[in-house]
Amino acid sequence: MNEHVNGVDPRVRRTRQLLQQALLDLMQEKRFASITVHDIAERATLNRATFYAHFEDKYNLLDSIIRGQFQKEVVSKLPPDSRWGVNTLRVLIGAVFDFLRKVQSQWKPTDTQLGPLFERIVQEELAKILASWLKQVPISGMGRWVPAGTVASVMSWAMFGAAAQWIHGAKTISAEQMVNQVLIVITEGVGRLIPASEFP
Repeated sequence: MNEHVNGVDPRVRRTRQLLQQALLDLMQEKRFASITVHDIAERATLNRATFYAHFEDKYNLLDSIIRGQFQKEVVSKLPPDSRWGVNTLRVLIGAVFDFLRKVQSQWKPTDTQLGPLFERIVQEELAKILASWLKQVPISGMGRWVPAGTVASVMSWAMFGAAAQWIHGAKTISAEQMVNQVLIVITEGVGRLIPASEFP
C-alpha cells in the first residue's frame, strides 16, 4: 500500500472497504485471474486512480482482505492481551480451523491457484501472534535453544497445515478432536508418539 494513505481516516477506511467488498463480490462471479483493477474500481463506483492510491494491485488488495478477515477471526476469539498458554493455543488453533472452513465456503473452487498466497498470508499472521507470545515467556536458566521466530514459524505451519489437510480431507474426526491433536503435538512434541529410548 502507498505510504501516504492514512488508514485511520474514516474516508480512507470506507474507500478501502468498498474496494475489498467489490473484489469479494467479483470473486463470487468469476475467477480471480480474470478480474481486472478496472472491474474492481467500476464495481466499487470509484476510479482507477483511487484504487492505486490505496493498493498496488489486485494481489495487494486480496492480501489486505485475507489478513483483515483472519485478524478479525482471531480477535473474535482471543482478547488482544492474550499470552502464551495451553488454553490460548487451543483457541488460536481452533480459530485457524474456523477461518479455513469459512473461506472454503465463500471462495469459488476455481480459485485454487490462490492457495500459495493464502497459505503465506495466514502463516505470516499466525507466526506474528505466536512470536509475540513467545517473546513474553521467561527464558530458563539454560537459555533458549531455538530462537522464538523459528519456533513461531514451525508452529504456525504446523497449525495451518493440519487445518488445511483436515478441511480438504475425509474428516474422519471432528474439528475439535483435530484441534486437540495439534495442540498435543505442539505442546508435547513427538515424545507422545516415540519412546524416549529412540531419541539420539
